[in-house]
Amino acid sequence: MKKFLCFILAGFIAASAFAGNVRITLNGNKNFVVTIDGRTYTPNTVSSGKKEILITDLQNGQHSIEILRPNNRGVNKAVYSSTFNLDQNESLNITVNGNGSVKIEETTGNDAYGTVHKPMSETAYNKLYKNVNVKRGQAAKLTAAKEVFNTSSNYFTAAQASDIIRLINAESSRLVLAKIAFDNLSVPSDYTEMYDLFDLQSSINDLDNYVRNNTVYTNTNNNTYRVPMSDASFNTVYENIRKKWLPGGKMQAAADAFNNTSYNFTTVQARKIIALLSSETNRLDLAKLAYDNITDPSNFRQLYDLFTTQASKDELDEFVRTNATTSY
Repeated sequence: MKKFLCFILAGFIAASAFAGNVRITLNGNKNFVVTIDGRTYTPNTVSSGKKEILITDLQNGQHSIEILRPNNRGVNKAVYSSTFNLDQNESLNITVNGNGSVKIEETTGNDAYGTVHKPMSETAYNKLYKNVNVKRGQAAKLTAAKEVFNTSSNYFTAAQASDIIRLINAESSRLVLAKIAFDNLSVPSDYTEMYDLFDLQSSINDLDNYVRNNTVYTNTNNNTYRVPMSDASFNTVYENIRKKWLPGGKMQAAADAFNNTSYNFTTVQARKIIALLSSETNRLDLAKLAYDNITDPSNFRQLYDLFTTQASKDELDEFVRTNATTSY
């Protein structure tokens, strides 16, 4: 299994120091308006139901982002608003789904989901696709697809890999191919796009577990990072906490989740859980508990806006500085 590294976010400092890229992926057929620092960006169509915006000219420092969706009267309704900081060599990947949910992944130097490789050209891909498609019978197609994905020099977008896998009808065979194809994704973090290949949740869970158990994530300082739990798993944990009637029950359930060493959270996921508690003291305790389970520590400062007092922010900041294994 390959060891994976880096990914995207932008900026230049002084005359020409660029930090990286910001990539915004818009899934679904709904229209979204994306503004950063008040500037509106127009997306490019990547495939049916998917658009992208790639920004490479942001300066280092703090930036504001707002994502809006026009209603039936043409009025833009905000679905997401936040700020982020760009430092040298940082990268940011923002995914907006059709229901308005937003997922943000930020990395420094190396992406927790793997090195970004340039996918093969459309001409080369079409040739491979046709080679698999012309095979007579499912068994022959499956063998040809395995050979394509077992060729280490072939890199595919998740959409390209999915189109080849769709030539196979059996879900069990699709699962086998998805696992083989993961090593050849040009952007490994996009592997979740292959979930659409499956009708069974068990197949999705199987692929998700395969990726999490067979991938090593490191940064330039050789610090190892874990993979956050899937959205489905997180929603189960979140709902278990949310449904507790009393604040004490919510606090205990949230503490149990963050004390579970097999649970790994993105900063966004942890923030959503911590926000269920109204007590600032409880929120501070949970933020400290959550830190060891965070897969994107460079984003951890996003939790600071959970607190109304500067004393709480300072205490959490000191805790992080004392216990951090990698720098922001």
